[in-house]
Amino acid sequence: MEMNTRLQVEHPVTECVTGLDLVELQFRVARGEPLPLRQQDVALRGHAVEVRLCAESPADDFLPGSGPVLDWEVPPGIRCDHALAAGAAVTPWYDSMVAKLIAHAPTRRESVERLADALDRTVLLGMPSNRAFLARALRHDAFVSGDDVSTAFVGRHFADPASRQAAPDARTWSLAAWLSVAAAAESLATPEGWRHWSTGRPLPQPWRLRWLGPPSSGNGAGDAHGRVVVEAARALVLAGEQRSVVEGVAAPPRRYARATVDGEPVEYRYAWAGATLWLHTAHGDFAFECRRRAPARTAGVSGDAVGEVRSSINGRVVAVAAQVGAPVACGDRLVVLEAMKMEHELRATRTGTVAEVLVRAGDQVVPGQLLVRCAGET
Repeated sequence: MEMNTRLQVEHPVTECVTGLDLVELQFRVARGEPLPLRQQDVALRGHAVEVRLCAESPADDFLPGSGPVLDWEVPPGIRCDHALAAGAAVTPWYDSMVAKLIAHAPTRRESVERLADALDRTVLLGMPSNRAFLARALRHDAFVSGDDVSTAFVGRHFADPASRQAAPDARTWSLAAWLSVAAAAESLATPEGWRHWSTGRPLPQPWRLRWLGPPSSGNGAGDAHGRVVVEAARALVLAGEQRSVVEGVAAPPRRYARATVDGEPVEYRYAWAGATLWLHTAHGDFAFECRRRAPARTAGVSGDAVGEVRSSINGRVVAVAAQVGAPVACGDRLVVLEAMKMEHELRATRTGTVAEVLVRAGDQVVPGQLLVRCAGET
């Protein structure tokens, strides 16, 4: 066991179940006042559960991330300790934890349910986060029962990276396709009463999206395109042979709204960062690059298609295994980065030959920076 003479990250749990303000008590003791109570005076009431909301990618071994805070909101009825605000930035120079959410209720089950529901309605857009994973973990049968909760919980119940961070499902793609057109800047600039009004049948408009998923997903494997016919409160989303109906009116960014996708209600919230659409749903948080104005002949070209290996984080290069002219197979280690006391290996996504190495050990890199370029087989 350890004993630290400082507040722990979990001190809000103690405060919730005791009704004490530990920070205030520390200040009072520091200025010479005696503690106003004894140990036997401390009474415990109910149960409290806390989660650490972190800027990280659960699918990639919880790789830390950073970025601008495009939208941030916590629902009422929950305690949240944070220093976030829309317009702020989460930098790579500190711990990835950005907030703590704590639920207090008469029973453990009630506090777990309350915290999971609050996470569904917590909005953090502009960077990857573990928000949806935390809600999924809280609702896992093993956690709810309390029979199998330990430091091995994630490895035992979420060993598959895909189980920790969901990919966009068909409804999310349809919602994003609709918003990429109906909630584009030029659309929202038109008064709502005249938006999508026409004397004839509405014309189909192109949509083309690229899902900016975690590095383990290929970060570009999710490319899709099609047409969308937008009416006043309804849209038909077409993607090849698939058809989907979205009913609703596109709300302004950074506001909760509701739509139905093929008859299923979906609560959503979104924000724009240039041409990137950040979309929040209970299913997860997703970033889509809107490419409908890019030439069709080039819009499908991704980093994987040209053999580019780019950094996904701010970090320092600690090792470079790639050598110009050397053959590589898919999965071979190319570069090792260090960030927040963790090492992250970047591996080849294709078989071929190393054509160019653009970094060396000791270099500091930023997200999106090109590190290695390979040529050859796809």
